[in-house]
Amino acid sequence: MNATLSTTFEELASAGEESIIKFLIRFQQRKFLDPELIMAEYELILYAARNDALGREYRAWPHRLVEHFAPVLETAGAAEPVETAKLVLGIFCAFELECLTHRKTRPEALRTRLELVLPSLLAAGTGQAILNRKGRRILTRRPS
Repeated sequence: MNATLSTTFEELASAGEESIIKFLIRFQQRKFLDPELIMAEYELILYAARNDALGREYRAWPHRLVEHFAPVLETAGAAEPVETAKLVLGIFCAFELECLTHRKTRPEALRTRLELVLPSLLAAGTGQAILNRKGRRILTRRPS
């Protein structure tokens, strides 16, 4: 794992939901500075699906990312931090693919999606009420 990224995760562990969203948006924006590089990354993933050695190396990267991101989410209130990290990273990857295949997709759309999902995922471990955009309670989770 990149030392800078590890330091960022350590700093995020004490930050809240908005800081996590900002971090993910900045990370996405940095990746999209060179869309050709992202396309090469996905081509490499497809090749890794057919090559066991490369596949093992590829799978190690998201595993390390989840290892570093899960404690941040746990501190922020996620009841299932590892699964929450996988879900958030899945949203992130799906958004990348959408941006690559639908050039009109605006990067700001990632913020909207994260703002819809992340509060519910983080409130699940705190016993807080989860409200919809109109401020109506849609779910109350109690910590186990």
